[in-house]
Amino acid sequence: MIYSLEMPEAPSTCLSEVLAEEYQTLRSDFSYEPSDPKRSETERRAELFQKVHKESKPFSALCISGGGIRSATFALGALQSMADRNILGKFDYLSTVSGGGYIGSWLTAWIQRAGGYDKIAPKLKRNAPKPVPPDPDPIQHLRDYNNYLTPKLGFFSGDTWTVAATIIRNMTLNWLVLVPLLMFALAIPRVMVALVDLRNFYGDNPPDAWRWATQIVLYLSYVLFSLAVFNAVRYLPGVGDVPHTQGDFLLYVLAPLVLCHVLHCVHFYWWWVATTDGLPSMLHEIRRGLVESYGGWLALNQAHRSHHRLASVTLLDPGGLEKVGLRFFVWIFASLFAFHGYPWLIHRLTYRRTNHKNIHVRGYKEEGTITTPFDMTVLNDLDRFHLVQDVLYCCMHLGK
Repeated sequence: MIYSLEMPEAPSTCLSEVLAEEYQTLRSDFSYEPSDPKRSETERRAELFQKVHKESKPFSALCISGGGIRSATFALGALQSMADRNILGKFDYLSTVSGGGYIGSWLTAWIQRAGGYDKIAPKLKRNAPKPVPPDPDPIQHLRDYNNYLTPKLGFFSGDTWTVAATIIRNMTLNWLVLVPLLMFALAIPRVMVALVDLRNFYGDNPPDAWRWATQIVLYLSYVLFSLAVFNAVRYLPGVGDVPHTQGDFLLYVLAPLVLCHVLHCVHFYWWWVATTDGLPSMLHEIRRGLVESYGGWLALNQAHRSHHRLASVTLLDPGGLEKVGLRFFVWIFASLFAFHGYPWLIHRLTYRRTNHKNIHVRGYKEEGTITTPFDMTVLNDLDRFHLVQDVLYCCMHLGK
């Protein structure tokens, strides 16, 4: 602040004036004066840009990308080739990145020391004779010292040991960060195995509270799966018009889903060790999955308190709907089947069953037998567009 106060006062310069002076430096025949001195800075810049764009010879730039010493070596050959064809001196700007900056700064320094590009152009060409000592040879100097990280090689060179120490230091720092994380990830399965083997700790006489612990694990897995379904649907772009981050998905969808399956495995092993009835039936597993899935849908329906009911796409065997305890759910929801067969097969299986009027089937109607697979789905109303239309119709029908 003290330094800025001691600076002499100078009139401020607008960006349009800086650009005009820059263009006049690049092109001696270019001049710009605002048509109206009272015009604003924005209008002056727009007027200047229009005049620059109307120039017969547009401005050009040489851009050299990065890539370390390989980029610098490649760019040196490109510069010499353009010097042979008298193209290099026609550029107005030089832009460099990373390794390109190495060769760009070398070229700029050479031009400044020689007093202009015209002085170095003959020496930059590939067929140019080598300078006679004691005159310096910039190109040969660049080739001799292109290994700029370790200019002096050798076992007793300080540059070599500096690079070796830098590499060892960086590897050690990376290991200190990555190795503990890797060990933590490898320890997670061991924690799960220890949790599963907790039942064997009591042998054949577990305490009475163990049955309650088994049920708690089961019901907690139900809650976690329903929570994952609830949040998965709630985070859809078309539901609620509320943006959600990737962290929300990982925390409220993926994490409950993973924990649910872990608890499922724990409960299955605990229950299997404690009983002699054999493995659970397929009907038991289907009922468990349906209770978890529809629990999330019912929670979402209750949370939004919408006037429209939710439509569910059911892909189960209709003949077993009431056998697996879906009588209540089928009564509430509309079921839309995307069936790869004749629709009347599903209607026959569900005829006179609970909520038959809300069971809709889309299937093969013998349309498009000699066309493309996608066209067949469109002609038979099995594409996503027609299925979404049917879902909306079901929602409107249930809302009424």
